[in-house]
Amino acid sequence: MIRSILFRGRVKGKGIVNYDSKDQRWVLRDRFDQDRDYLRHENVKIAKHTFYKMGEKDGKTIWERRLCISSDCLRQAIFSEDFPFQNTMIMHHPDLLLKVIASVAALLRGYFFAEEGKVAWKRKSPFMITGAEQISNGVTHFEINTMSGHKRQKEDADEASDTSMHYEEKIGEVEYAFEGAIDLKELQFISMSETYDRLAVNPDRSEDYRKILSAVLGSEVDVKRYYCMKHSVIRTPEEGVLLNQVQVVRLIQELVKRILSLRIQRSKGYAQITNLEAKIVSDPLSDVMGDEGGWKPIRKPDDLKINPEQVDVFFESVADKEAEEIFEKVKINQNEQGIKKKEAKAAKKDAAAARKRGKGKDAKESADSEV
Repeated sequence: MIRSILFRGRVKGKGIVNYDSKDQRWVLRDRFDQDRDYLRHENVKIAKHTFYKMGEKDGKTIWERRLCISSDCLRQAIFSEDFPFQNTMIMHHPDLLLKVIASVAALLRGYFFAEEGKVAWKRKSPFMITGAEQISNGVTHFEINTMSGHKRQKEDADEASDTSMHYEEKIGEVEYAFEGAIDLKELQFISMSETYDRLAVNPDRSEDYRKILSAVLGSEVDVKRYYCMKHSVIRTPEEGVLLNQVQVVRLIQELVKRILSLRIQRSKGYAQITNLEAKIVSDPLSDVMGDEGGWKPIRKPDDLKINPEQVDVFFESVADKEAEEIFEKVKINQNEQGIKKKEAKAAKKDAAAARKRGKGKDAKESADSEV
């Protein structure tokens, strides 16, 4: 049975597409002496890097840096057509918000919608992707550029003055590699309960949600039920919707289509996917990322052949009566515990008051004896 899907791919382009904070210059100044002159000023654009310790020479650590594109940047590019902008206005329109969370992109990317005084709607993304790290031999360099804006004056003699020019890290052709995975356990279940702090949909809107999602996926989504994970020792039921195996495969293909469309466009550079491979994981001990066996090239979504019947189902339904009995017993025990806590608190308060009265009486008797 298929438990997850592993991915690995390559991205190729020209120029820098993911910049870091200006504060990164302090790290570069400390580790790379040759770049210190470029990093004296605040007006410098620095690419994101990963760092590796290569050894030591003359008591100094030798560092290697490689360009990288963060996982957040890759994720944003993959879902750029689905979520081009962030807009909190949808939180004030219940029907519009429901359509957003009942979309293919929301199921794959995950979401978090929080409003003061209300329980947040959140879904963990079943799709994991690492940052893309440089694998080509190109070396970055700093170039001087001009920029418009107010010139900042130096505030003391030791500070470097600002100019209308700025330094920018650049590179020519560059290639990156990334890895990723789809967790089918997270993909197939949509929680409508606060039991495990992952309420994805308000249960009061479950029927509206189900109808919208059924239309989006092109097949009927099952009604809300109680479920438990098959092999979990914690048998507390969780209310939610379980997608069938055909719907899970549909979502996997939708994600592959988006990964194959990956392209990051900037004013001075770009990066786009050039290679994608996938591996089906049936045995987590042998089907691993580092093993070269089992990888299949993916050029279009249909290249990833998955038989829906082979998709593992991680959840099993729990009868409504059984679930309600469990929750009723938990509620009774919680109420009894609450009553005991109140009684203990009241007893503690009475004891403190008694001690206070006793101290007052002793003080009065002492004063009378002195008289």
